[in-house]
Amino acid sequence: MFGCEDVERIWDNPYDPRSDRSTWTPDNLTINQASDNVIELNWVTIGKQADGFKIDRRKGNSDWVDTLGVVPYVSNQWRDFIDLKEQVAKPEILTYRLYAYADTNISNYKIVKILPSNPSPPLAINFKSLTRDPKDRKIKFEWVKSLDADFLKYEIKYRGKSDSTINMIKQIFDINDTYFDTLLSENSVFIKNDNIFFIETFDTTNQSTIGKEFLLNKIAPLIAASLDTITFNKTTNKLMLNWSNEESDALNFYFFEKGKNLQFEAIKDNNQDTLKLSQNAVFQELSIEDNIESNFRIASRDVWGNTSYSNEQMFSTFPRIIKLDKIQDFGDLLKIEKYYCGCDECCPDIDQSLKSTDEYSFKDSVVNEYIRYPQWIDNGNKIFGFQKGKIAIIFSKEGEIINSITSGGSILGDNFPNDIDFNNNGTTGLFTGQDHNIWKIDFLNDIVPVSYTSFVANEWFQDPTFLDDGQMLFSQKKLTKDNQGISDIWIMNLDGNIDTKVKITNATKRQKFVMPSKVPDKTKIIFVNENLSSNDYGLYEISNYPNNKTMLKLSSVVPERVDFYRNFVWSPNGKKAVFVANQNVYTYDSESTEVKLVQISAEYAFWLNDDEIYFRKINTEKENIYKKSINANQDDPAILFYKGAANDIPWLHVQPR
Repeated sequence: MFGCEDVERIWDNPYDPRSDRSTWTPDNLTINQASDNVIELNWVTIGKQADGFKIDRRKGNSDWVDTLGVVPYVSNQWRDFIDLKEQVAKPEILTYRLYAYADTNISNYKIVKILPSNPSPPLAINFKSLTRDPKDRKIKFEWVKSLDADFLKYEIKYRGKSDSTINMIKQIFDINDTYFDTLLSENSVFIKNDNIFFIETFDTTNQSTIGKEFLLNKIAPLIAASLDTITFNKTTNKLMLNWSNEESDALNFYFFEKGKNLQFEAIKDNNQDTLKLSQNAVFQELSIEDNIESNFRIASRDVWGNTSYSNEQMFSTFPRIIKLDKIQDFGDLLKIEKYYCGCDECCPDIDQSLKSTDEYSFKDSVVNEYIRYPQWIDNGNKIFGFQKGKIAIIFSKEGEIINSITSGGSILGDNFPNDIDFNNNGTTGLFTGQDHNIWKIDFLNDIVPVSYTSFVANEWFQDPTFLDDGQMLFSQKKLTKDNQGISDIWIMNLDGNIDTKVKITNATKRQKFVMPSKVPDKTKIIFVNENLSSNDYGLYEISNYPNNKTMLKLSSVVPERVDFYRNFVWSPNGKKAVFVANQNVYTYDSESTEVKLVQISAEYAFWLNDDEIYFRKINTEKENIYKKSINANQDDPAILFYKGAANDIPWLHVQPR
């Protein structure tokens, strides 16, 4: 009988539950991140063949997920495709365990761990341009296209320059869409505030990258226009405002405001809406039904709703008056006042108690100079006043002295004018001196006048007056042995060149043609024949001078010279003249040639407007100034225009507009 001894053996059959599992447990297990979302496991197979391999996985400290992967025994590699979005959102260590299985038997575990690296975020995307276009009032964004294969979206965002709160403007999911615009309202923060813009680009893992910041400052108001001039047309009752400005594509329209002390209101159109002017306008007429006094400014509104304001200009349609309380040889203190007649017809809205307050553009003032017969020149911008012992003083309209002009001496002594004529802008004057020569004064630069002519051969120069074409009109008296002689009307260049003299009339016998005056804007002059010894005395007219010398007698009325008063005063529209003859006031109509008696027993007549004159009566009520329509009859009562104090003999001149 034979017996056998147990031999120590290794049980390596995977299907045998008694087998040594280490003999068929996979070996050399490695793990690596093959790509952003791929985790790769590799191992070496040992022992006898089993059915295959299984892989379990655990995230962080969570439970195991069994049998996440199953591969045949012939494989020695497995890949896990992870959710990058989850991994990026919550990075965790991934733990894998690998084991072989044979039927229900399993080998020992092999365990590896890995913390996957997150994929690179998308490349930063920057703006190519970011503009606000005034043509369509849009903000426009343009940027570089993303090259990210895992692109998800662009997000256009902004924050205030001094604010940390980020705001979304637009999400764009099409990688090829690289432009966006949107219309801006007037109150948009993209207009009113400084903002920082940027693009945040997202990939499919929800990772994002912020591009360069783009600062877009708030839109500043336009450079304000400059309100250059305001003028008033009394005939049409319209203000003319002229301004200048810098060109801008963002300018929408202009509008005007009036007011004072920072309290302004927009000027309305006929429909009571704000009067809006196109961006190409540089002047505008405003109808003024009643007298007005206010600060004016022009507002520039851009397409973004911003408004800039020009300089302010105070303007009043109420004229000023220059006044002497008494007409006397040595003159009187010059007073400058706001025109106020006190009647409901002219001044319905003026409160007399406010007459010398800041409600008006100027206060009544007294100039500490004794002046004789002051009058407005330079269209109401300067004041001329005769002065005893001197020729004149020139003042600004506020009463500031511009120039003081002394006498011009000659062999006959000092030359003080009793009458003077002014050029259109009131810078130069012409008068006849006591030496019977014509003298010129440059009011701005001269302190003494300059003689234009030289008295010879008993020729007396008289009545010089300016013409529009650089010439002067005057009368010249040539005396005979009995000191009678004749007088004719002449034209001569303003340089005083005797060779440029042209005679307009042909006086005979003792005719004395004097006091010439040109009808404004016409080739027509009127003049006087003051020879009272014949029947041809009176007022005459010549049309189309100097070529035509045919004289038309208008009237037997003889206007006389009046010291310190130019006795043909033309209306603002230049169509009519008012003059004094034999202590009566007449008008001459240059179109109809009518000479009309308007007021008896009156003197110093001036125009208030094209239809009214003002004057002082002679012998009665000397303290008052009256006005009257030129269409009234001579017997119609005059209207009180200015009431002086008792015993006053006032001189009054109203500023022209």
